[in-house]
Amino acid sequence: MNTRAVRQAAGVAVLLAAVAAIGVLSVPYWENRALDGDLAALVARQGASGWDDDRWRVAVLEAAARRGVSTQSATVHVERRPGGPRVEIRYQKNVDLFVYAVRLHLRARSGS
Repeated sequence: MNTRAVRQAAGVAVLLAAVAAIGVLSVPYWENRALDGDLAALVARQGASGWDDDRWRVAVLEAAARRGVSTQSATVHVERRPGGPRVEIRYQKNVDLFVYAVRLHLRARSGS
């Protein structure tokens, strides 16, 4: 086998591994965008309801649980604004990339 063919095969293998890693890493980001949409819908529906901060935290945690995000109440932040509340949740997602594990720090938020 000649050296050029080996280098080309190695290059293709590295390229395929990079594409696979990008594909695996993109899934949590798309899921985070879906959670953003859920929080936007929650705030649009209940923004004028007069909920206290604890009720907002519970609602945000329930929306996150529906998306498979498990986290604690302390990671949910509620900010009161004139146009309505703004809610934010921060969480971590572990992703296994073949022989390497990546911990992504994600944030979903919504509100005015």
